[in-house]
Amino acid sequence: MKRSIAVTLSAILSLLGSVLTLGVGLLLILIFFILPTTRAKLPPGTSGLIFVAAAMVYILPGIWGLASSIGLFLLKNWARISTIVFSVVLILMGSIAGIVMLLIPLPAGTNQGSDQSVVTFVRWGMGGFWFCLAGIGAWWLILFTRAKVKAQFVNAPTNYSVEALSQKPIPGTAGNQPPANGRPLSITIIAWLLLISCIFFPINILMHTPAMFFTMLITGYGAALYLALYTIANLSIGIGLLRLKPVARIACIVYYVFAFLNIGVFYFAPGGHDRILTMVNASQAMFPWTKQMQQAGPQIDLIPFMRFGMVIGLIGALVPLYFLITRKEAFAAKGTPST
Repeated sequence: MKRSIAVTLSAILSLLGSVLTLGVGLLLILIFFILPTTRAKLPPGTSGLIFVAAAMVYILPGIWGLASSIGLFLLKNWARISTIVFSVVLILMGSIAGIVMLLIPLPAGTNQGSDQSVVTFVRWGMGGFWFCLAGIGAWWLILFTRAKVKAQFVNAPTNYSVEALSQKPIPGTAGNQPPANGRPLSITIIAWLLLISCIFFPINILMHTPAMFFTMLITGYGAALYLALYTIANLSIGIGLLRLKPVARIACIVYYVFAFLNIGVFYFAPGGHDRILTMVNASQAMFPWTKQMQQAGPQIDLIPFMRFGMVIGLIGALVPLYFLITRKEAFAAKGTPST
């Protein structure tokens, strides 16, 4: 089937954005490793590892986007699924960053009248940019789940949507039933989000990132082991979900229940405010210049933003749980029939 204009425009937009994102990552590496004069002016405590980690945040999505863009031009079904997964990431990232930009205090100078107008312009401009990215993600999510668009990617097996798998088959019409290996779109997204997150756990280990465990904040080798176990869990569960293994569904439900309880207890149990402060201090110890910027600029209370992140984390655990519980039939076709 001929590629539609909407798919072509999406591929071009994804290609341009991916090239720009990849370029930002390469620029960060260039600044630190190629320009010694620039490196000498950086605040104390700035290491090459931090720059590499920051660059990977741009380089890895850039490579992912380039591959997906080429796949969209070639009408590969895996590229359609990849774009849907990326659209979910874009919606979450754009929405959260946009809200933060509208709420976080920005520095202002002495001339309060003109400076305040500039701050307001910057705030709404940056917030609008992130919300625009979220809007693009929403557009892609709707576009690439439409039946007419899915029909264009006929060269590869089509994964059935959540709605298709939730519908009851009409008696005597076997053609309405999805094949035994049909995977709900929601399960595909959950699986790939788990697999993609595996890329960032090793970076956190190298940067000695602390980890939450109910009422404790784990650091050092304990945190490294904790994050390594998370990596193994995400990798094994993600692969199992893609293969529609019933045991992977159960393991994923346990995984997100643990995540929900872990986040909730850490923030809401007695002493939660002190634990948040400890986490903020640990983050500033990882990036010494952030504390210097905090002291030199306006005093920003990070506690509300940490609580906002907590709410997002709780929602991020509940949504996958809903789909994992309600899409049980898709796994029953691969394992023991459900009762």
